[in-house]
Amino acid sequence: MSVIDYDVHGVQRVRLNFNNISPIPQLNPEEVDRARHALDQIAQEALRIGRMEGHQILKGEALLIPNDYCLHGRDTYSGDCIDRLLLRSYIIAEEMVRLNHGNTMISLRI
Repeated sequence: MSVIDYDVHGVQRVRLNFNNISPIPQLNPEEVDRARHALDQIAQEALRIGRMEGHQILKGEALLIPNDYCLHGRDTYSGDCIDRLLLRSYIIAEEMVRLNHGNTMISLRI
């Protein structure tokens, strides 16, 4: 499945997939129904907003979304004997660079 797709007008779009999000198994049947309904509402609202406010990512651009601004996950992955490589990047303020004596390679491990 491609993350980047094209709509019927040839406009490039980033795919959004809510199909792999499900209620936790510990919920009772009534809570599961409420959770599924809430997930459906979120998916519909995300689609509506994306169609109105979406941003077309152009060649040479990157879309950066802070983890604390966005609910996100990853689809399951199975490759042909190839492991998935995930890279994480951090954007830091100039003040943080100064506090670390100009070092931009800062470890955020606690």
